[in-house]
Amino acid sequence: MSVIAVFVLTGVGGVAGDRAAGAVPEPEQAPSECGGTCAGCELVAGCRPAAATQQS
Repeated sequence: MSVIAVFVLTGVGGVAGDRAAGAVPEPEQAPSECGGTCAGCELVAGCRPAAATQQS
């Protein structure tokens, strides 16, 4: 009997979790500082030009 109760509660919890996840709006992505216009982004310095990425 307890095994059946476990499966029922698992099913109810899964349905409730799916409904709760569907009710939450997706987060919006913050725009990137680089925006695809430079060779790379650094966490502190921000955008760096293509000349700075070439190694000599």
